[in-house]
Amino acid sequence: MNDPVDVLIIGAGASGAAVAWSLAETKMHILCLDQGGWMNPAEYPSTGRDWEARFYGDYSPSPNIRARPEDYPINDDNSPIKVVNFNGVGGSTVMYTAHWPRLHPSDFRVQDARWRRRRLADRLRHAGAVLRGERPHDGRLRAVRRSRARR
Repeated sequence: MNDPVDVLIIGAGASGAAVAWSLAETKMHILCLDQGGWMNPAEYPSTGRDWEARFYGDYSPSPNIRARPEDYPINDDNSPIKVVNFNGVGGSTVMYTAHWPRLHPSDFRVQDARWRRRRLADRLRHAGAVLRGERPHDGRLRAVRRSRARR
């Protein structure tokens, strides 16, 4: 590592990697330095079912929570914004790669409250209930069972 370099790039994140790539054909000796090692894409949170939980642990945007060996503490107590960084090859692009693999089938089973209300209403109608609107105070649907004799 004592060879002279023509270009030294500090940080191999989005900008640093793009600059290194654009200079690669110039035949210059280019060196990228980054704080931290290479990440294994097979270990990214998006490859597992616990990806949301890992956002609050080993893949937190805050180095204070993530606490990897290459992270350093940041005091953002008096700041209205919080830092988002990643110390490793790729920098913050590890957090924001604009690439997300296919979702798991279980990701489609969790639905919002409106979807659950509509689904409940469909089931009640199918069972013969008549829906009389929504209660203004809580938004829940009321159902009254129709008499089978009146049909």
